[in-house]
Amino acid sequence: MFSGEHHAPSDEADSSLNTASEEESTTTFVIDAKYLFALLKGLNQIMFEKDDLMTESMMNQQVFGNEILSEEQNNFVNRCKQLIRLASYKNWTPTQLKEHLLSDDDAKRVFNTNDLVQTWVKFWTQFSSRIHQQLVNESKEDFGNNLTDMKWRIDQKTNINRLSEISESVAVVQLSTKQDPNHPLLFEMDKDTLKSVMEQFKVIQKRIDQLS
Repeated sequence: MFSGEHHAPSDEADSSLNTASEEESTTTFVIDAKYLFALLKGLNQIMFEKDDLMTESMMNQQVFGNEILSEEQNNFVNRCKQLIRLASYKNWTPTQLKEHLLSDDDAKRVFNTNDLVQTWVKFWTQFSSRIHQQLVNESKEDFGNNLTDMKWRIDQKTNINRLSEISESVAVVQLSTKQDPNHPLLFEMDKDTLKSVMEQFKVIQKRIDQLS
């Protein structure tokens, strides 16, 4: 059971806690720029190129000299993975990546020297186009470009209680897909819904243009 009494920490305990906190806040992982570049290339092979000849164990051995990483090393690798994913999915240019490394507090703490920043820029300059193309290819494979046909018509919806009264026009849309050609998707949209959908398509088109 927990005691109801509250004990004030001793001065010695305060001192040890402060020392540990200071050490934790000032300690950063140190890696040579050439090994960071090797790490980033290895992560690219594993994450995007899907190279069977490169495994995480092999990469760890090449970069750190051991297959099983310490907690500090593993945290650093995970931070590199996170930044590669962020830069790739946002389709950053090398300049945008550098700006992030120099402005984001967390990134500045992890990649805290000019050599490490320049290594990231060098890596991204060489590999960002290939990574982006790989993401585009994977997107096409995942979704399969499955829409094969679209048909539509405009119907007039009438008030059930007053058949002679025309209430509104609606678009009836039929979508056919490669996966299930015998069961097309049929739905209708009123004017407001159609307007909302068209606005979303404009956003999609703009994003595709930016990434192409």
